[in-house]
Amino acid sequence: RLKNLSIAYNMPKSLTRFADVRLSVSCQNLFTITGYSGMDPETFSENSDVVGGMDVGAYPIPRTITFGARFTF
Repeated sequence: RLKNLSIAYNMPKSLTRFADVRLSVSCQNLFTITGYSGMDPETFSENSDVVGGMDVGAYPIPRTITFGARFTF
């Protein structure tokens, strides 16, 4: 499972001609490689039962992608 990935790139003022720029992207829960047939192989609680390949009473973990930009003048 790739849970967290963050990448950032700094562009100097000499390249952009107006400001120092930092571009970034961050991803959570990007992908999971598993043979498990349910929604999430890490999901388990006392109220959760696995029935027929379904995680009953469990919520899937969302995939989140965040973009950012910072300008320094």
